Amino acid sequence: MFFKAGFAAGLIATVSAFPQAATTTPASSAATSSSTGYPLPYSYPQQPSVNSAAVSSVASYAGIPASEIPGATNAVPPVVSSQVTGVTSHGPFSGTPTITGALSNTPNGTAIPMLPPNPTALVYNPNGTLNNQEPIPYQPAGGLGTNGTEPVYRVQSDFDYQSILLGLYQEWIELDLFHNILATFSEEEFTAAGLTPSDRFLIEFMADQESGHATLLSNLLGGPGGATPQCKSTSPPRFLYGC
Repeated sequence: MFFKAGFAAGLIATVSAFPQAATTTPASSAATSSSTGYPLPYSYPQQPSVNSAAVSSVASYAGIPASEIPGATNAVPPVVSSQVTGVTSHGPFSGTPTITGALSNTPNGTAIPMLPPNPTALVYNPNGTLNNQEPIPYQPAGGLGTNGTEPVYRVQSDFDYQSILLGLYQEWIELDLFHNILATFSEEEFTAAGLTPSDRFLIEFMADQESGHATLLSNLLGGPGGATPQCKSTSPPRFLYGC
């Protein structure tokens, strides 16, 4: 029973959301704020709630009451994409899919030169002792974000943004792929292919994980106002993203 409760709690955690970041200011306002030196707003206004459907589903699968599943009734923030149970259509598409290419402005050069190590990276002496005064007892000096400021889980550069955005596109593809597999092929077709209900559940489990991954990366990109949403069109091949 303890194993079942622990396993069920893991499933609840999987279908639960990561913290949802606040909507950032529009692009024009953001550019003005950045150029004038004013920081952008940062908060988490989304209200957590209990996913009753997920709790009931996991409790039914585990064969135990929801009250015996640790954390089952804990409120969690929302995810960026709902758990699709039907056909994952994003609407009609007509035309020829194209590749728009990467963003670019006015580069300073054509290549990054090979340079020696940054001198500041060679200052610290890793000798196993405390080389600097501790700010408080038992906290070594140094580290990023260790001075009491609130952590900001958001990208801090164009390089960070574009790198994480590429990962988000990948998560959208995986999320749609797993849901579409279950929506496209019937249980009879799975059985004919030698697959069992456990295989279908594993696909659903992975789809739920992808929703959490997409939420995490979206939050790092600034939340609903900064991250690219899930594509709303269907194209041949189906999984084409960059909307």
